[in-house]
Amino acid sequence: MQAARILVLGSRKAAIDAAIQMNLPIVCVHNKPLKDSPEIEAYVRVESDFYQQAQFSEASCQVLLKQLKPLGPFQAIIPLGEPQVWPAAKLAQLLNIPHPYQPEHVAEFIDKALMKQRIQAAGLPCTDFYTAEELQPDRLQSFPLPMVIKKRVGSGSRGLQIIESENQRPAKLEPEDMLEAFVSGREFSIESFVSNGQVQLMNTTQYTDPKWENLVPGDFSEPELNAIAKFNQKVILAMGVTQGLTHLEVFETAKGLVFGEIALRPPGGHIMDLMSLAYQFDAWQSYFRVLLDLELDLPKQKQAFAAVRMLHPGAGVIAEISGKEAAAEIEGAVKVQLKAKPGQNVKNRLGVGQELGHLIAIGPNAESTRERISQMKAAIEIKLKDSSTE
Repeated sequence: MQAARILVLGSRKAAIDAAIQMNLPIVCVHNKPLKDSPEIEAYVRVESDFYQQAQFSEASCQVLLKQLKPLGPFQAIIPLGEPQVWPAAKLAQLLNIPHPYQPEHVAEFIDKALMKQRIQAAGLPCTDFYTAEELQPDRLQSFPLPMVIKKRVGSGSRGLQIIESENQRPAKLEPEDMLEAFVSGREFSIESFVSNGQVQLMNTTQYTDPKWENLVPGDFSEPELNAIAKFNQKVILAMGVTQGLTHLEVFETAKGLVFGEIALRPPGGHIMDLMSLAYQFDAWQSYFRVLLDLELDLPKQKQAFAAVRMLHPGAGVIAEISGKEAAAEIEGAVKVQLKAKPGQNVKNRLGVGQELGHLIAIGPNAESTRERISQMKAAIEIKLKDSSTE
């Protein structure tokens, strides 16, 4: 009988590469083709809408269950991104694979309304919110501006609207929407590797230019970090996190820290790469280790600062791209990636995950690292064709 394999949902290349480097026997399930044909045990392709929670059920995944049966047994199931978190818990239940969370528990990390209800029940600071079902029309029309409308399920700021004036105020919310009071403050995130309910490594990520630029670790004072660590531990306890990697978004306000959202999976925004550079360890390998309950050898403190800048010129047709070589020559430059080409038709950026490339730099302190990524950004120029001349 073959050794128990590991079922991986998703196809983030850095994660697959880390698993291969660890010699993990992985079977990958995803709704898109795998890039670069990695050396894995097996790959199973599913339908494009497979990860949609509303359509995911025992009946809808019978074909997948039949495909997976001869590939098992499986010792664990590991999601690589937000869309895979709930299906991983459900598949674990259906296939009797060990998993730290039941699907009903995981739903509280996916549905922002359920999530915030649990946080409020724990007595933690959280902005006022209403779901579409409970929001009366008169309350929607009288709700103070600015206000935020977002999707209950989803990540990367897709579908998020900040309503700042009366002419933007909608007559009603869509069924999948929720309404929140706007929080005035500095937003940042906290990443935590958690084992046996205890935080083994905590990182802060500063959104130096929200949705465009991140700095790891954040530039916080020692008293601020102590307050952040205490708040983070309270949230982890309130949400019942026992094992895994969390991505908690928090607002620093005049009245203190306020809960934003929490995800039970690796962060986006290239934060995994930044953590690996700043702490000098492999963040993806550590993610697998913590979920597989393997021995952890996590760093005690940062060794440097790391920053990323996402690139996107807006909607239009690319005319010219220049500056890649100049950006790569700037001190501290680690990565210059541009996937765009002249003639490419670019759509509007709807979420943080949409980019035409990104830049990464490292430095000995926050200030120098931000300066280096700023210089790299200034070196890159992506020109769009003038639509008026076509």
